[in-house]
Amino acid sequence: MNDAILMQTVTGLFIVCAVYFMLSGIKIRALNRKYNELVLKNKSLQADVSAMCEIVINTRAYTDKLDTNTKDLEVYEPGEPKNRLFRQAGVLLGNGAEIGDVMDNCGISYGEAELIAMMSKLEPRHVGN
Repeated sequence: MNDAILMQTVTGLFIVCAVYFMLSGIKIRALNRKYNELVLKNKSLQADVSAMCEIVINTRAYTDKLDTNTKDLEVYEPGEPKNRLFRQAGVLLGNGAEIGDVMDNCGISYGEAELIAMMSKLEPRHVGN
């Protein structure tokens, strides 16, 4: 009878261990699934943070460019190089030059060249006797 009790005890322990290992395997698979989901979410969040950092860097570069451009918009006194360029543009346009040529020769924007062309058309012409 001792052998029968020992056999039942060993069989019972074997069944308990088998059930424990099966439940552990199920738990491990669930944890692996959860881990993989978290890894994917982490990668997504890293991409979002990288995109936001890039936006901040681009915004900084844009504001630096705006600062530079606003410095260029200072009021020029007569005789300063920019006024000379505008006068030269007016002369070129008055002589029939194309706006693109004036932009290239004077280093001014299309809007500036167009404005000078319109202003030169509005200026009263002196008629000589």
